[in-house]
Amino acid sequence: MHPHKIVNPFIIALSFWVFMVLGACKSSSSPDAQSTTIEFPTTATDFGNIPQGQPRTVAFAFKNTGKAPLVIYSTEASCGCTQREYPQQPLEPGKRGEIKVTYDAKEAGHFTKTITVYHNGQNGMDILTITGSVEEPMTAQQ
Repeated sequence: MHPHKIVNPFIIALSFWVFMVLGACKSSSSPDAQSTTIEFPTTATDFGNIPQGQPRTVAFAFKNTGKAPLVIYSTEASCGCTQREYPQQPLEPGKRGEIKVTYDAKEAGHFTKTITVYHNGQNGMDILTITGSVEEPMTAQQ
């Protein structure tokens, strides 16, 4: 008989026991002590008409309305035309922050873009939306 066949059931049982003990410790702590929330006064902005090639930036303000530090893990834009800046450090309860979103305005026409914000708040994520219309520049012949 090979030694690893004897060890495998033991390791599995030990792993299961550790998982259960850690899970029990985690669930016994107060949910209020561990939860946090993020509040955005607004999650959408309409840039209106903007000239082609002239980027526009908006800052989406937010507040940590929970009882634990708020951590923004990452942001994801619906396209590469939208750049994001967000706080890299945890935000203490009651503190405010902002997520800056810049649209490059290279393509003419109407646009709707979304930015998904992943965080440790109760929802786990929020979606910000920017809209507008990029106008082609006027030429002398028009």
